Amino acid sequence: MEIDGHTVELLAVLVVAGQPVGKQRHRDGRNGRKYTPARTREYEQRIAWTAASHRNLREDPIVDAGDMLMIRARAIFHRVNEFQAARHPDGLILKKTKPDTDNVLKSILDGLSKSGVLPDDARFVGCTGWKYWTERDGKPRTEIEIYRVLS
Repeated sequence: MEIDGHTVELLAVLVVAGQPVGKQRHRDGRNGRKYTPARTREYEQRIAWTAASHRNLREDPIVDAGDMLMIRARAIFHRVNEFQAARHPDGLILKKTKPDTDNVLKSILDGLSKSGVLPDDARFVGCTGWKYWTERDGKPRTEIEIYRVLS
């Protein structure tokens, strides 16, 4: 398969249930230490658990030391009442409000790194992210495709 002029091999497709969350800034605790806000931490843990429980990722060491990886992600948010009207399509609708796409991608990459089955997110040489409102009766979720870049 070819994406953006590079030959790639699909390694895994993950679907993470629940509302996507953009990476939030670290907060200062009472003791002077910094911490990650709970919503971000829980979202990253959901991604890590999904990646760690994925059969292909768990059973086969999918990445060698020199592998380059890329992801394509779709963050699908709960549809707000404004888009429930009949004049809006039943399918996915592009979302142009917060959180920023780059913050959602950062949460996804950090969650994948925390899974233990994928390397540090510095190994990802490319990523594509899109934000959508759900289908009319759809559930919020994050769809992630992980590729190995061959050339």
